[in-house]
Amino acid sequence: MLIALANGFLACLSDFWINPLLALIVIVLSRHGTNLQLIIFTIAALILTMCATVITWQNQMAFIVAQASNVVPVAQVPIQIAPILVYFFIFALTPPSSIAFAYILAGTILTIIAGFLLGRRQEVPND
Repeated sequence: MLIALANGFLACLSDFWINPLLALIVIVLSRHGTNLQLIIFTIAALILTMCATVITWQNQMAFIVAQASNVVPVAQVPIQIAPILVYFFIFALTPPSSIAFAYILAGTILTIIAGFLLGRRQEVPND
């Protein structure tokens, strides 16, 4: 399960780096970009390629030791929590109320529970 959790953090990293790639792809490929834009585009493309490769490899490793129905929900936890944390850290905002942390925690717990409940294997009765 730790492999799946690490896989989720790599997916967060790739989600972050896709933004500069999307912003620069048309400029760089139309040959109107500066050298700095080309460097940022190249770095973003390399990071995305490496993340996708490692994510695929880690998924396969996790599927060897655990059921996919358990691995996938665990990998989704960092993907769903990271945007909230990045929002608060980047903009240095405080939540609108103290109950916001309880909502974040409750949402995370419900997401994990729903993933496991929906991902359970269905038992087919033998006739």
